[in-house]
Amino acid sequence: MVKSHAALEKLLLDIFTAALGVLKVSDFGKKFEATFSIARMPVAILTYVGKLKQLPEREKSMALKGINTFAEGVLERTYPALRYVEQGNPHLEKLTKEHSALFEAWKKSDRASVGELLPEAREKEDVKSNHALIQSTLFLAICQDKHINPTTYAYLAACLEKPSTIAEQVEALENEQRQLTEELERRQKEMEASPEIVAANKRQKCLALQSRFMKVLSGQLNLLPACLEELRRDFPEHVQFIQDIADLNKTLMATSKSLEECREWTVVDDDHWEDRLLAGTEVSGSCQRIDGEASLNKCLLGYLLDGKIRMVALKDKSGRIMARCIMRLLFDDRGHPVIFQERLYQNPGIPPLVLSTIHAMFLRRAISLHVPLVTSSTPHLKNAVMCATNLSSLGGGPFEYVDAGGIGCTHGIYTIPKEYAHVLFKPSASVGLASLN
Repeated sequence: MVKSHAALEKLLLDIFTAALGVLKVSDFGKKFEATFSIARMPVAILTYVGKLKQLPEREKSMALKGINTFAEGVLERTYPALRYVEQGNPHLEKLTKEHSALFEAWKKSDRASVGELLPEAREKEDVKSNHALIQSTLFLAICQDKHINPTTYAYLAACLEKPSTIAEQVEALENEQRQLTEELERRQKEMEASPEIVAANKRQKCLALQSRFMKVLSGQLNLLPACLEELRRDFPEHVQFIQDIADLNKTLMATSKSLEECREWTVVDDDHWEDRLLAGTEVSGSCQRIDGEASLNKCLLGYLLDGKIRMVALKDKSGRIMARCIMRLLFDDRGHPVIFQERLYQNPGIPPLVLSTIHAMFLRRAISLHVPLVTSSTPHLKNAVMCATNLSSLGGGPFEYVDAGGIGCTHGIYTIPKEYAHVLFKPSASVGLASLN
C-alpha cells in the first residue's frame, strides 16, 4: 500500500513537473491532497497551463513562470501573501511606501450572506429586455472587447454603434452580397480553387452571418441559435466570440431563481486561490476562462498574482461562483488611491436584487477603507457623476485584462480615461476628493 501511494505521489509530481516545470515543494503528495485534489475542478490548473503553452515563446516563458509561482504558493500555503510582495511591482511599492495603513486594510477579507446584505442592496434600474441584452452583449463583444474584428464585421458593428442606421446597413450589406455573388460566378467559370475564390467564399459567409445577426437586432430573436450554429460551422477560429454567443443563448433560455433560494448564498471579498483560478470559468461571458483563447486568458495571471486586484464574488451554497466583479485599487492623477469596480459577470437567472448585493459589498469596502468608489458603468446608482480624473495602474503583471474603456490585455501598466469612470461613492473628508469631481 505504501508503495502504491508513493507511486501515485510520484505520478502526480511527474504530471505537474511536466506541465509546470520543477516545483520547489517538499512532501508534494500531502500538499496536493490538501489543495488541488479537493478543489471544485482538481485539474483546472493543468487545463490552464495547456493553454498558456500555446503562447508565443517569450510570453509563454513569462506565463509559465507566473503560474509556477502560483502553484508553489498554493501548495506551500504562501498564497495569498505572495500576491502582496511589492518587490518588482511599482504599484504595490507606492501603496506600501505612501499608503501603508490603507494597503494593510486592503488585504483583509470580508464576507456576508445575501440575506444580510439585502437591506443595503439596491435593485439595478436597467434590467434589460431580451432584445436589449442581445444588443448590449454584441456591442461589448464586437465594438469594445473586439473578440472579432469590427472592421471585418463592419455592417454589424455599425448597427451596434448606431442602431438607427440598421436599414441603411442592411441595404449596403445586400449590395455587397449581390456584387460578390456575381463576381464569384464569373471567377468560378475561369478557375475553380484559387485563393481569391476561397477568400470570396469566406467573405460571403461573413456577410451572411452579419445579415442573420442584423435580423436578430431587428427583433427576430429566435434566429440567435442559428447564428451560433453558423459561427461554429463556418468560423471555428472565433473561439471567444462563439463562447460569448453560447453564453448569451444560455442566458436567454434560463429559468430565473427565486429570491428566497438565493438568501443563503454568500458574497465574498477574499483571496481564495480557487476562486481566482475559476474567476472566468464558472461565470458566463468572460474571456478569462481556463480553457479560453491563450491570447486573452493569459491575463488571468493578473487576477492570481497582483495584489492591487481583488474580487467580489457571489457564491451559491456549494461554493460555486454565480457572479463576480473585479475590484482594483488604482491611483488618481494626484496619486491618491481609488477603488475601481469593473464590469459584472454573471450566470443566468439571478434576480437583479441579489446581484446588487455585490455592489453593496463594494460600497461596504469603500466606506471601511475611506476611499472613493468609481466604476466604468452605472447600473447601480442613478446619481453617479462623471469622474474628473484618469485612473492608473503603475505595474503588476505579467499580464492583466481591463474591461473598462476597451483597454483589453496589458502588462499591468495602463490608464483608464476619466470618460470611462463614474463616482459611485466618496467619503466626506477624503484627501484627494477634489480631483475626482
